[in-house]
Amino acid sequence: MIFMASSASMLYLGVILWGIGMGAQESTLKAAVSTLVSKKVRAIGYGIFETGFGICWFIGSAMLGYLYDQSVFAMVVVSSLAQLLAVPFFLYCRRAKFM
Repeated sequence: MIFMASSASMLYLGVILWGIGMGAQESTLKAAVSTLVSKKVRAIGYGIFETGFGICWFIGSAMLGYLYDQSVFAMVVVSSLAQLLAVPFFLYCRRAKFM
């Protein structure tokens, strides 16, 4: 919504939705790490998680930045497809018993 916005209101809506998504993601992922790792090694668990998260975020951002230079539309398509391809993984994880 942010990169393909044709009006200021669509831009603001995109920023609001991004903020909601980031807030939900940050709180949910940190809560998940705390339930998966014992208290004794929780700091190490958070460190490993945040390191992996940061590396993946950098790779994704670099890829989308390159695509942005080539074509904004291509960047939007790749970003949307990546999110849609993640849905089956999340559905699987929701059903799987990891504990």
